[in-house]
Amino acid sequence: MHTVLLKVTALFYLVGALSYLHFVFTLNTEANRVMPSADVDRLHQIVRSARYRSTKNLRAYLERIRQKAELSASDRFSIRRLESLVGVIAA
Repeated sequence: MHTVLLKVTALFYLVGALSYLHFVFTLNTEANRVMPSADVDRLHQIVRSARYRSTKNLRAYLERIRQKAELSASDRFSIRRLESLVGVIAA
């Protein structure tokens, strides 16, 4: 799923449609899976260059995945990177 998601994200970014980012966060919230760090890194690049400004769906996603009982070290790293993304968006 994440490889496809990353490709879709790149496609929408190329055409300048930022509204898809809320869909990315909503989809991952429903899947209840932590995004891999490669996806989080790509989101950081997109948000910085495209000036995305909505934290609502990202915050909902973070709230959901923080409730998971077992998180690996890589999951916790991705969550910290996503938390920093909230700050980037809000800045």
